[in-house]
Amino acid sequence: MTSHWQDLLEILEEQGLIRLVEGSSGGEYQFRHALTQQSAYATLTRRLRREIHRDVGESLESLFPNQLTDLNDVLAHHFLSAGAAAPAACYALGAAARAVETSAYEEAIGHLQRALDLVGPQGAPELLRALLEALADIHVLLHQGSLAIGFYRKALDAWPEETAGGQTGALRLHRKIVEASAETKWAIEKGDFERLRQASEDSQRSLQDGLALLESQPPHQETVRLRMALSTAAWRMRNDPDWEAARRHAEAAVQDAERLDAPAEHAAALGALSTSLFAQGRVRDSLEAAQRRLDRAREPGVDVRERLDSLRGAGSAWMYVGEYEKAIPLLLEAETIATRIQSADQIFNALALLTQCWFRLDRWDDMLARESQWEEFEQRYPQERTGPVCFPLALRAAVHARRGDEARSHSLGDRSMDIMLRTWGTSHWLRNAHY
Repeated sequence: MTSHWQDLLEILEEQGLIRLVEGSSGGEYQFRHALTQQSAYATLTRRLRREIHRDVGESLESLFPNQLTDLNDVLAHHFLSAGAAAPAACYALGAAARAVETSAYEEAIGHLQRALDLVGPQGAPELLRALLEALADIHVLLHQGSLAIGFYRKALDAWPEETAGGQTGALRLHRKIVEASAETKWAIEKGDFERLRQASEDSQRSLQDGLALLESQPPHQETVRLRMALSTAAWRMRNDPDWEAARRHAEAAVQDAERLDAPAEHAAALGALSTSLFAQGRVRDSLEAAQRRLDRAREPGVDVRERLDSLRGAGSAWMYVGEYEKAIPLLLEAETIATRIQSADQIFNALALLTQCWFRLDRWDDMLARESQWEEFEQRYPQERTGPVCFPLALRAAVHARRGDEARSHSLGDRSMDIMLRTWGTSHWLRNAHY
């Protein structure tokens, strides 16, 4: 630091306006009071503020080139304040990714939304696409499928297929729309979902058309994900599920993932295969695939959400072969991870499966010990975040009926039926929905 600037800082420090940050190497100061900072900032013209923010951002880039990842949020703030769209978007994406790693989802959304506001609808298409896709991805993690699909569609509009990589990028967005639609299907009311169905069907057609393009190229992780999306759509997005098509797509995804030696994709593809095998009555084969999936998901480097879903899938598979005592530890582990990363839908999935296991083991006290947790859970989260809670409600109603509390049983049963009618209507219920 030059002597001139040091002299000025010492004067401000003597006047009690700033102080040296404790533990710093001697070059970092902060205002003693936030009001002093606000007053000083207010004296600057808008143009000067922008220039200072840009200078600070560029200075940080120059001084700490190997620490930019740690400075993403600070750099995003300065370049956003400077009105510099390109670097602001870049650092906002990085800051959002770091926030998601610590489950700070609202903070991540804030970074991206501020960058989007700066870029504007007429901004550079590549910036718009990246920000919109990242924002949609976070809403998927929050199980807010309706919002996610809207952002994915805006990202598609901002990324014409004729651009470099446009067709492959568009396929990825179509795949994500199908995945989000599938997750949303039973999490919102039937009428609301019908308004999303068209977007999903359009994207499914694009995936079918694009599959030939990807098959003509060497195996790629996106090919695996695309096949998994088609596998899920074959049963979840149809009133009459095509389980044979679901199995074929899943088997092809597993084979591609094995050739790539991609643990995360391999685990997820095995999950799709397990689901289709179970639906075709091959329960033991389904369990084997689910256990293989969990083994793969426990390998180093696999995303925690894939490991979580693999635990839930393995617990479910053990439950469906009647091995409830083997299922419970896996589901409790899944619940712990889901709570840590604030994944409401996976907390629901784990609790719902645990409730079934305890019910079938006649461990009614264990079930009812979670009643207050269920009630708090239902009040805290809308159905779109969790999925329909009708099944756990019905199981609790059955336990209260057997214990002679008919009033409580009828209340829970009526709530369960109301959710089912709002979610599925009066037809096209799932095979196991007639409780």
